[in-house]
Amino acid sequence: MEEKIQQEYQELVNLEAAGTLEEAQQSRLAILKALDGAEKTADKTKKDLETALAQKQHWRDKHDDLEKKFEPFKEKQVEQPKPVNEVDLAKKVKLLSNLSDEQIEFVSNYAKGINKPLEETLQIDAVKVAIEAMSKKVQDDKKVPEPNYSGATFNKKPISELSDKEIQENWEEVRDAAINEGRARNKK
Repeated sequence: MEEKIQQEYQELVNLEAAGTLEEAQQSRLAILKALDGAEKTADKTKKDLETALAQKQHWRDKHDDLEKKFEPFKEKQVEQPKPVNEVDLAKKVKLLSNLSDEQIEFVSNYAKGINKPLEETLQIDAVKVAIEAMSKKVQDDKKVPEPNYSGATFNKKPISELSDKEIQENWEEVRDAAINEGRARNKK
């Protein structure tokens, strides 16, 4: 507001606070209050608009900078994968059906490393040897070793096969046999 109108507004506010405001002055005060409110709203809207325009410019500059940085990569964009040929897929499944997951992963990684198809990779001697070694390792892991522990015995009968009655009748001898067998095993 202009300085003259601002002074008038302040005088009317003071009169209102003192309770000496006349009826004609009340309508003028209402108009000035509305004018002051509209002016404050306009100032706030103007500041908000300036802020929004500054942000818009900031993000536009940021976008332009990123676009310049991205320019070299536009040429190197990843191609979409080719559609899968069902016949080729069936051949690969048949080719890999005799291999374990570990062997398939090995062959796949090896093929990627030398940039050759799986069919050719499986024909390489080193790959064949590795697959055989993996198969042999799996077979060896599946074998259960023969037990080398015969267990404690009493009267040439394993303690585990003794009846409760036999154990009770010969408790001290059975206990000593088991203890001696445990000591002998721990010494080995």
